[in-house]
Amino acid sequence: MSYHNETYGANELDESVSRSPAGRPPTPRGRWGDWRPGRVTKMVYVVVLVAIALVSLAAHMTSRLWFEREAAAEESVDAELVYLDQQQELNRANLNRRVTEGFAAVEEKQEADRVAAEEAARVEAERLEAERREAERLFAEAAAQTTTTTAPTPQPVAPAAQNPAAPAPAVGDGSVWDALAQCESNGNWAMNSGNGFYGGIQFMHSTWVNMGGRDFAEYPHEATREQQIEVAERLLAAYGWGQWPACSSKLGLR
Repeated sequence: MSYHNETYGANELDESVSRSPAGRPPTPRGRWGDWRPGRVTKMVYVVVLVAIALVSLAAHMTSRLWFEREAAAEESVDAELVYLDQQQELNRANLNRRVTEGFAAVEEKQEADRVAAEEAARVEAERLEAERREAERLFAEAAAQTTTTTAPTPQPVAPAAQNPAAPAPAVGDGSVWDALAQCESNGNWAMNSGNGFYGGIQFMHSTWVNMGGRDFAEYPHEATREQQIEVAERLLAAYGWGQWPACSSKLGLR
């Protein structure tokens, strides 16, 4: 069955009309009416869908990476804060330790200075005591020299070195003089230390001579214990225990 078309002849078929199965009207073949997607079109669809999926996946991955990077940044900040806290605590501990060590060093220096000051004071006290003792002896010597005219003049006798048979004088209270000699010379009646003092109770040579010590020997340490005590009793009777200031005070004799 065919349809007439003005363009063609009466007996010609119109190519724009397609044959249709029996029982159906013919389907006109217009510009888009009978278009069906071909293989290339389907492939384009697939490519577009894959591209859309890839773009979505890329967007998702980018978003995930961004969130992970932000999380890592936050963790880094937290770790940095923890590190700063630890450093601050360490610095505080170091400062406390240095302050404690500084106080300890100051206390040690103060203790060392105190000990040094006490030692210096002790040495100075000993020096002053020695100077005082020397001054008292010099004063006693000067006083003895100024009073030689009033002191009793003993009868001259030969020195013990020249007259070995000279009798030793009697000793009244030898224990006191022994104690004094122990303090002055450690009980050595023959001491001659070369410092200007001689014998057990440390006579000066001028005092020994002024008190008549030449009756027995030229120097005190050359005389016997009893002879030194005899001259000491003369000195004691004339000037008192002040001739031995330190030891007489120590022994309670004045």
